[in-house]
Amino acid sequence: MEDARNYDPTAHHRGLLAPYRDVIAALNPDGGLRYYPGSPELSLRLMRPNDRLIANEL
Repeated sequence: MEDARNYDPTAHHRGLLAPYRDVIAALNPDGGLRYYPGSPELSLRLMRPNDRLIANEL
């Protein structure tokens, strides 16, 4: 049984969140959290080379 003091609820999801966190880190090279991408920017940065995207943000 896992000790509650050492429980990390994100441990099982780190691999899934890594690309998202990498985009945010790339926009904030000083390690802070000053810039956060909108959905179109985030999608653009996560796209594969052959993907296409048309996005509008209101």
